[in-house]
Amino acid sequence: MQNYIYHYTSIPTLKLILENKTLRLNRLTNVDDMEEGIVDVFGNMSEYVFVSSWTRDRDENISLWNMYTGNMKGVRIGIDLNNVSLNKSNDNDILNIKDYSRILAFQIGNFFSDVEYRDIPSVNLFNENFSIGRKEIAQLGLIKRRNWSFQKEARFILAGLPRYENPIDFMSLETSFFENILHGVETDINYIDVELREHFWNNAEIMMGPAAGEHDIESVNELVEKHSPNSQINVVKSDLKIRTDRY
Repeated sequence: MQNYIYHYTSIPTLKLILENKTLRLNRLTNVDDMEEGIVDVFGNMSEYVFVSSWTRDRDENISLWNMYTGNMKGVRIGIDLNNVSLNKSNDNDILNIKDYSRILAFQIGNFFSDVEYRDIPSVNLFNENFSIGRKEIAQLGLIKRRNWSFQKEARFILAGLPRYENPIDFMSLETSFFENILHGVETDINYIDVELREHFWNNAEIMMGPAAGEHDIESVNELVEKHSPNSQINVVKSDLKIRTDRY
C-alpha cells in the first residue's frame, strides 16, 4: 500500500538529491526553530540529532512553499515512504550512509515519525522509574512549540557521532553510543547523508512551485531525465494561482 510524504525545497537541492542519490539529514542546530533539542537537566542536545523534514499532508501548504522553495519557484517532492529504508549492521548501526567509516549513526525511535506540538517544547528524558529510557530519548527532534503546527511536519531522524576509538567495553556498541551522547562527547558532524536505493523515485511526483516558470519546469524535467530516467517521476505544476510579478 502506497504511503506518500512530501518535502518542499529548492531546485538546486532537488538537483543534489538526484545527482548524489542521498537524503540529507541536517543537524538540529541548523534548523529554523532554535528551541529544538532542549532537554530538561541535560540542556541542549541538538548537536547529536539529525533530521529531514517532510509532511504527510497532500494539500499544498502556502507557508511551506514560501519558506523553503526559493520565492515559490522550487518544488514539492512526493515519494512513497515505503521506498525509503535503512540497512543495519549486526551491531544495529546504520550501514547505508555516506562517510560510514567516520560517522556512527543509530536509529533513535522510528526512522520516520510525526512531530508533536506542545505549549512547552522541552523534552524530559526521565521515565516513571526516574531513569533515562529509550522511549524518552526518542522524543529528541520530535517536539516543537505549538506555534509551528502550521507545518504539519513529519521527519526522518537519526542520532550520530564520530566513530570513537574506545567505546565502553562492557556495553554494546549501541548502548555505549547513547551513553556518550548523554555525557556530552564532542562532535563535528553537521549532517548525515543516507544513501538511497534505485527504487526511491519509483512513482514519485515532483510538483513545481506556484511561481515556477517554463524555464524552471524544463530544468527539472532535464534533471529527471539525466539522473533518474527509468523511475517514472511525474512532474506537475502547482494548482495555486500566485501573482508571479511579486517574485
